[in-house]
Amino acid sequence: MVLFSGPHVFLDGYLIDTQHNFTRTINQSSRLPEPIVAAEGDKCFQPYVTVIRSPETGKFRIWYGVPKNASQTHLATMESDDGIKLEASAQGS
Repeated sequence: MVLFSGPHVFLDGYLIDTQHNFTRTINQSSRLPEPIVAAEGDKCFQPYVTVIRSPETGKFRIWYGVPKNASQTHLATMESDDGIKLEASAQGS
């Protein structure tokens, strides 16, 4: 397996060769009072969501499904500096 440089989230010890002098802590997540992405505007639905932080801009970009008509969908994007306050991407959908 090839790991690229940068931070990685390790939920288990599968990829860690040795573990000495540290304790793994997984904190309880918390639900925000409002959804980060709602169906308003472009009728967003999210069966397949991808979020990636751009190495060029440092912004988070989310891709999500938007209905085009009754039988077709397309992808739209939003961007965020903090991963929570999302705005429609300048590249559009």
